[in-house]
Amino acid sequence: MVKLLLAAAAFLVVPVLPALAAECGEPDFGESGSYSAAAIKAAGKTRFSDDAGKAMSAYLLKGDEVIVMSQDGQKSCVAYENAGFDVTTGWIVSTALGQAAPVVSVGKSWRGAFTADSYGTQIRLKPLKNGRVSAEGEAYWANSQEAAETGGLDDGAMSGEGSVKDGVLHIDSSSDGAPCKVDMRRLGRTYLIAEDNIIEQAGGPACGGANVSFTGLYVLGSKQRLN
Repeated sequence: MVKLLLAAAAFLVVPVLPALAAECGEPDFGESGSYSAAAIKAAGKTRFSDDAGKAMSAYLLKGDEVIVMSQDGQKSCVAYENAGFDVTTGWIVSTALGQAAPVVSVGKSWRGAFTADSYGTQIRLKPLKNGRVSAEGEAYWANSQEAAETGGLDDGAMSGEGSVKDGVLHIDSSSDGAPCKVDMRRLGRTYLIAEDNIIEQAGGPACGGANVSFTGLYVLGSKQRLN
């Protein structure tokens, strides 16, 4: 009888599996309202790890600024864009991060040329005396770097001015029936994340030629280190 009870108890035990870590994906403008920026404070190399906890070859150095997208226990999901415009995302230990940068408001922090890729996609911002911000930019797309070097680039442009509301600058650059609209958010001293309405224009992108979009992560000048 005792053996039967023990067997029954063993049968009722449900194994407890370790919780799966959240995924650390690419920066998403739709989620960027919860993002922050912070600089690495740890000395030496702070390694990225993937969703499975495996160490990656990419690393950060003290002073590098990252976008903090989420936290899971003692780890933080971050994104870093280097001087070659390569974006690395992954997990780092949260203790490696310094204090979060304050929310960027209207002022000198909304000034500068922000670049997204090696093709030259760029947005230039300038604060105006009336409290609004002017923005102008060009976006490019090519099948490959070789195609870009031989002139095989599709391009687009936008310009306008707007007010920063809830941390977002909205620019309406619609013209000639193309409803080009771009939303932007500043993160820390280095980053600008943007999203346009590429899928809203029937028959093609609203802000330029085929596959052209202002959506992406931009860095100010050439401050980022190239690993």
